[in-house]
Amino acid sequence: MNLYRYSIRLLSSTGSFWQSDTLFGHLCWQVIRRDGEAGLKEFLEPFFNGEPPFVLSDGFPHGRLPKPLFHQSHRERAESLEEYEQSKRLKRARYVTIAQFRALIHGDPPEGELPLDDWIPFEMLHASIDRNTARTGGAESEGSLFQTISYIPPGDIDRIDIYARATPGGKELFASLLKELSAVGFGKDKSVGQGHFTFDSATDITDMSDLDETQNTNGFVSISSYVPAESDPVTGFWVLRTKRGKLGEELAQSADPFKRALIQLEPGAVFKTIDAPHQFYGRIVRGIAPAFPPVIQNCQTVAIPCRMI
Repeated sequence: MNLYRYSIRLLSSTGSFWQSDTLFGHLCWQVIRRDGEAGLKEFLEPFFNGEPPFVLSDGFPHGRLPKPLFHQSHRERAESLEEYEQSKRLKRARYVTIAQFRALIHGDPPEGELPLDDWIPFEMLHASIDRNTARTGGAESEGSLFQTISYIPPGDIDRIDIYARATPGGKELFASLLKELSAVGFGKDKSVGQGHFTFDSATDITDMSDLDETQNTNGFVSISSYVPAESDPVTGFWVLRTKRGKLGEELAQSADPFKRALIQLEPGAVFKTIDAPHQFYGRIVRGIAPAFPPVIQNCQTVAIPCRMI
């Protein structure tokens, strides 16, 4: 499996963060729309068998990757005030540039200015109309104003990078599904204009195999929303999140659309391995939706080999 970067151009703000398991769920809905439930079963079979055609990362602001969490080792051996200040800035950063990421996975301190800004949240006002009075509020009216939170990338960035470790066929499969998804949108409130994007498979895919060329590797960096499998490594650094998901599309209108709470490792988690790291780790989580037992959550992760000091 080779490593590729898929760069999409946002046409709007996004109501949801581009987490790998959420994106995979959107792709499953595209498969159902195109090929029906039988097609989805065929699509998922290699993922269940441990031979996925592709494994996805989260979506990151263009040109950035999650900071590997073994950065503490660099601070401990700082030999000057400048090195100490740099490691303090590194501690605050959520993302690093690709060049800085490459230095870190080789066991070197990053150079240059660290990107300290993050996704920018903003509030959007909406009007809930009372169908009896055609009003948004006031006496004898149940309509009201409410707000939602949306996000845009920092600075002048208008692209999101998604990394995929893919077979030759998986590379094209993910590209075709991503192109189909661009006609629908991603995440919360896509029906009212959020999460819309464009993608051109001829120009927006970049081979990133150089990130796999680190020598003498003894660990890996996860760049996805990751749930370890029973046999995965356990020694490392990570940050946990508790995700309380909701079913999408038609299932969102069911009597019980909520999924069970799921503990995930955020991108940037680092684990030490005994031998050379695998290309991906993680597992498919079953039984995530009590009302719909067949629903699964794909929590596999793209693994970038690294040298842990």
